[in-house]
Amino acid sequence: MWLSSDDELVMMTSLGEVRHKGLKAYQKIGGEKTEIPGRFQLNENGKIGFNVQRKDETLPLIIDPLIASTFLGGSDSDWGSILAFDSEGNVYVTGKTESDDFPTIPGAYDETFNGGWDVFVSALSSDLSELLYSTFLGGSGWDEVNSLALDSEDNVYVTGKTESVDFPTTPGHMMRRLIVIIMNLMFSSVP
Repeated sequence: MWLSSDDELVMMTSLGEVRHKGLKAYQKIGGEKTEIPGRFQLNENGKIGFNVQRKDETLPLIIDPLIASTFLGGSDSDWGSILAFDSEGNVYVTGKTESDDFPTIPGAYDETFNGGWDVFVSALSSDLSELLYSTFLGGSGWDEVNSLALDSEDNVYVTGKTESVDFPTTPGHMMRRLIVIIMNLMFSSVP
């Protein structure tokens, strides 16, 4: 762990670098959530600590690690299983759903639930406030995803398995139980 030049806490994990872009701290003063200025700091013993200026020393200080959170799903069973990030920090999530009302966007590859379990592929803005893209993938049987990856051009690669005899394929490709999908999700981020 270390601090970057712009006071970000940086950690290396087996999945790559994780950056905490600032310390979120607050106190509840008069029933109101009051933001408290603070930052990460490197202590004398080499450990990471916090530097905050409490407004009221008699009240608890809350350091909030939650950066963003949202719900994604419909009215039936939904299972998110894999996520990845594109070059702009947008969040891609895939899994399987039994919800015929799982959110999709107009013009998506498949806006209609096909039966059984369908795979879903969704993209959300980096702060999780906007659904940028969402589609169903599947046939009338059970479809499941096992992995999701993005290449340097942000094309999406999904693999999984299917029990659907009518799983959509491109012309000339034989139908088997293993699925490999390459998608170019067309959306533009809102600055």
